[in-house]
Amino acid sequence: SWLRRDWVAEGAKCKTSVSKRDGWESTENVTGWRSQLQSANSGSKYTSMSQSYREGSGGWSLPHYDEEGNLLLVAGAGLVNRPLQTDPDIWPFRSINTYFPDDAERVTSHGPIDGHGLGAAWQGTELMRAYEGGGTLTMRLFTDLTPSDNPGDPFTTHPSLDTAYPNVVLDDPPVPGLAAGWDGQWIYAGGLAGSVDGVPGTFSCAEGSLGYCGLETYAPGAAPGYFADVAADPVIFTPDDGSDAVMLPHPDPAAVPTVNYLAFGSWLFVPEDITDLDAYDFGVFASGDDPFMVDNLQGLVGTASYAGEAAGTYADVPQATLDPFEAKVELTADFGTAADFGTIVGRVYDFEIDGGKTSPLTELGLYTADWRSDGNTNIFQSWEGGPPFPGGWVDGNSWVNTDTAIWLGSWGGKFFGNGAAASDLPSAFAGTFGATDGDRSFAGSFGARRQ
Repeated sequence: SWLRRDWVAEGAKCKTSVSKRDGWESTENVTGWRSQLQSANSGSKYTSMSQSYREGSGGWSLPHYDEEGNLLLVAGAGLVNRPLQTDPDIWPFRSINTYFPDDAERVTSHGPIDGHGLGAAWQGTELMRAYEGGGTLTMRLFTDLTPSDNPGDPFTTHPSLDTAYPNVVLDDPPVPGLAAGWDGQWIYAGGLAGSVDGVPGTFSCAEGSLGYCGLETYAPGAAPGYFADVAADPVIFTPDDGSDAVMLPHPDPAAVPTVNYLAFGSWLFVPEDITDLDAYDFGVFASGDDPFMVDNLQGLVGTASYAGEAAGTYADVPQATLDPFEAKVELTADFGTAADFGTIVGRVYDFEIDGGKTSPLTELGLYTADWRSDGNTNIFQSWEGGPPFPGGWVDGNSWVNTDTAIWLGSWGGKFFGNGAAASDLPSAFAGTFGATDGDRSFAGSFGARRQ
């Protein structure tokens, strides 16, 4: 079962290895593949941590308010750790934009999650996107962003909104059109053939700091065709008729204020063919717009406590049921000395499953990963020597031994909320978690503030 198998982005696989504890033998469980996303093509510093149950998807939710105080969202999920195809690399994604109109092939609905138990500080929204011949995407999202702290629309200068953008068409045979069940795709642009405003030619990457460039398409967008990825190196178009090469418009995103909101939630994609188990996509994510500066992370000292709310999905495979759940979370971070990164541990507790179902868990422990080579930290800057991740990277084990079952899994997250001084401790933490006893599973995400 897919339930038990647990934009383009940097990501990492995460497999939990749990050592002998309380008399039971060593085992391995996969309860998600964690990855991180940055919204570099918007005016926000937004970053998220995802835990995906399809081996490589990532989720996001960027909220803001309009002038009438209505909460608007750009939310979705896409492949992160593996492309849909290679040569050229194609990375598709699904996106629900609550201030775009519906189009003939996609119908969007959204509304508040009334009566949730996360408290007045959290606003919940459920979104649905139905694709003609492609399936259905459902997302449940929570944010503590308030109208008084509204950052504004982070996509005002995005090229997908530009009706005057050059009409970029790709006709190289290896490039497929957008398939049913997707809203957009990113394609590596180097060496592709196509046309700009009807003039045939070839696309290439300008010299830049990243070493790659991309072309994107998004439906329902305003741009007539593909547009340059503004978060990558510029795209150069060289006409076949020998005329001068030109750079496709590559606007810098208009920055919006950082207000230190948190957002978390889950997504579920059900394909049109419900027997196609490989097409299902499910995951949870946690995020914010003020990721802690990683350059300051190792130098922190002291301890901090964080408390907040969690939500997610409970799956009972033998009963063939999926139900939302809510819970509480508390964590304690020990930042160690200025020479190390430290640890963070905690628990998820007070599980309440929708419909009044009895939860098989009352508490799930969130621990330091015991498989790490240094043996004593689960706070670090990046994954296995990769580039530093905004907010850092926390990775650990989740487990509990109840009277009837052993629950095993993994969890992780990021720090948010920068202070006036580099030594100020992060003011918030957001993360994801999962645990399974083999037949039943919890997958959730949370946002927590420093107490």
